[in-house]
Amino acid sequence: MNNIQRWIFLLLLVTMAPSHAETRYRYSTAYANGTDRVLYTEEHTEIFENDKIVEGQVIYRDSSGNVFAEKHLDYRAHRYLPEFRLDNRPPGHQEITVHNDGYYEIIYRNAASNEDLKERLLPRDGTVADAGFDRFIIDHWREIIDGETLRAGFLVPSMQKFIDFRIYRQALPGADPEDTRVIVVEPDSFLVRLLADRILLEYEYDQPVLKTFTGISNLRDDRGKNYQVRIEFSDSEAMLSNNTVQ
Repeated sequence: MNNIQRWIFLLLLVTMAPSHAETRYRYSTAYANGTDRVLYTEEHTEIFENDKIVEGQVIYRDSSGNVFAEKHLDYRAHRYLPEFRLDNRPPGHQEITVHNDGYYEIIYRNAASNEDLKERLLPRDGTVADAGFDRFIIDHWREIIDGETLRAGFLVPSMQKFIDFRIYRQALPGADPEDTRVIVVEPDSFLVRLLADRILLEYEYDQPVLKTFTGISNLRDDRGKNYQVRIEFSDSEAMLSNNTVQ
């Protein structure tokens, strides 16, 4: 998608939204985990209707400001399992999901590793995909911060299946407990945990506003390997710049 097409899409997101819709923006920077080296930035545009997210777009720029990946999301069919399309151009990496006849169809392509996969899954209760995880955390915020351990099946497009994960609150060493909440996301299986790193999500203390993501990125480098990142969001005032559409 070129610059003209991108701006047309953003314009349509705003102008085609009903009068009660709201456009929200989020910005973040991804660093190579454990360093201050910038890998890329993220520009999120989200459309809400009656305070429920319905559409979204993410534009990814490299450290020079060039767009190298884009993602489009549609939450109308399912809040936790959005239809989405991710185009990550350097490695020829693409992920697409659609709801079709009761199935959740997944297309995964990665030219760098010569993979081209397609699968149809039957969604089950407690399954999430991509940014649908954000909605899951928001909806279950109270249970998590009250100390419950929740479980969900997360879509792994490259594996063409849902993997069971557990989600729980944990104090981050050195963090001010009056300032942040840290949520751990890790495989539910002990054997899988030996092979896969967990994800740490740092939220504001009193509301599910994400401040820092540390773990594996859904984006891949030019060799087709996932980035290991620390993604930092702006503070809550700058993070969400709400613009009510008239």
